[in-house]
Amino acid sequence: MARVVTEARLRSVLDNLRRGKIVQNRQLRTLLGEDGYARFLDDWRVQQEIRQTLAVKPDEIIEYERRLKKATFAYSRGDAESGRGRYFKAKKLLGIADTEFENLTVYMDEKFTGRADLESWLDRPVHYEMNYKPSLCPVAFPSVVTSRSLNNLGGGLLNEKQTKRQVKIDAVERALEELERGAVDEVEVAKRLAAAVRLKKLNAD
Repeated sequence: MARVVTEARLRSVLDNLRRGKIVQNRQLRTLLGEDGYARFLDDWRVQQEIRQTLAVKPDEIIEYERRLKKATFAYSRGDAESGRGRYFKAKKLLGIADTEFENLTVYMDEKFTGRADLESWLDRPVHYEMNYKPSLCPVAFPSVVTSRSLNNLGGGLLNEKQTKRQVKIDAVERALEELERGAVDEVEVAKRLAAAVRLKKLNAD
């Protein structure tokens, strides 16, 4: 009976969280218990660390962003000139863009190889395969996760970032899963005990 009541309360709180309602920490602590609440606090601490990390860009990322912006600017100007029919000027600008993107590829290889901490600032994995050459255009290069560019795919550190509400939802869902897993285990134990009793009775007969 106690398990049923606890499950009902957890589902009610989960529903409130998903609907955007406020669930106080003290209520969460009562439902999750000391261990569950401690895990929730630890998960939220990790989220705060992610936010602190995102607040300070490494120098290599700042330089990468500067170089990508420079190459993208030349590419966009060349594309615009081509659209106006100014092909000579467009060719010159696109040539500059190609050089900037090629230099950017070299920079990425030198600075990011083996640096998971730096790659986590990018919205997609970086390829370092032998003879791999990305297309020399903006969309082929990773965006920094904090960029407002439309090319930003939102990967890297942003994949790990959660709101406090989502951390609470995860904690309640985890508590429900553990409760349901415990109920399954109880049923299994009961089945084994019943089987053992039947076997003992058969042997006695």
